[in-house]
Amino acid sequence: MPPLVVLSTCLTLCLGLIASVAQAGPIQESASRNGDIQSPWQEEIWRGSGPVMRAYICRYATQRPGWCDEKDREPSVHPLIEPEVQGPNLTAEDARWQRLLRSADPDAFTASDREFIARRAEETVDPAAMEILGYLHARGIGVPRDPEAAYIWYGRAYLAGETGVKKNMDILWQEMAERDEAALDRVTRYFDDHRPVTRSPAH
Repeated sequence: MPPLVVLSTCLTLCLGLIASVAQAGPIQESASRNGDIQSPWQEEIWRGSGPVMRAYICRYATQRPGWCDEKDREPSVHPLIEPEVQGPNLTAEDARWQRLLRSADPDAFTASDREFIARRAEETVDPAAMEILGYLHARGIGVPRDPEAAYIWYGRAYLAGETGVKKNMDILWQEMAERDEAALDRVTRYFDDHRPVTRSPAH
C-alpha cells in the first residue's frame, strides 16, 4: 500500500477516535466502591441544590457525584465563568473558587477556605458560596453549629436563585420552632430588614 494512503488511513482513524472520545463527555474521576460513586459531594443535601450549585459541582469537581448528568453541566441560571480559548478571563478570586470546588471536601475546609467562602458570599453575592456557608453552620463544620445563621445564609442563597435550599430551610425552621422561638423572631426580622426595595417608576 503506498505510504500516502497509509498516512491518510491513519489520520482518518485517529480523527474518528478523537471524535468518539469528545462525544463521550468528561471522564468520571470519582473512585467507585461496590458500584457507588464515592465523592465529597455525593450527599443528598447537594443533590437537592439549586441549578447554580449543581452546575458548579458537576462541572468543576474532580470527584463528581453519581447524580450529575449532562443537564447539570449546563447551568440554567447565572452562567459560570470559564477561561476563553485565547486567554484567561478569570479573576484570581474566580480561579481560586474553582480550585476550591474542584479539590476540596466541604467537610475538610480550612479556616482560610471558610474565610474565603464567606468573603465571596458577601462581596460577590455568590449564591453557591452562601449555600456552602449555610451547610457549614447547619452541620457545625469549622464553626459552632448555629441553625439561625444557617437559615440566614440558606435564605440569602434562596433569594439569589438557589431555590434548591428551600428544603434545608424548612428543616431548620422546624428545629428553631421546637427549640428556640426567639431565633425565629430574629430571622424573620432579619429578612424584613433586608427586604428588596421596590421603586415605583419615575413619572
